Amino acid sequence: MPRDASSFDAEKVLAVCRDRLSSYKVPAELVVTDDIPRTGSALQQRLTGESS
Repeated sequence: MPRDASSFDAEKVLAVCRDRLSSYKVPAELVVTDDIPRTGSALQQRLTGESS
């Protein structure tokens, strides 16, 4: 994760993934968020595809 969010380029990340990973492992999309949701016990909450 870059320290400066303006330097993040999703296309570059996907290009590296395509270059280094098997095609079925390349993500279909990237989701950029400011923070990772956490549970009450401060564990990372599993993403279900829906925001709560």
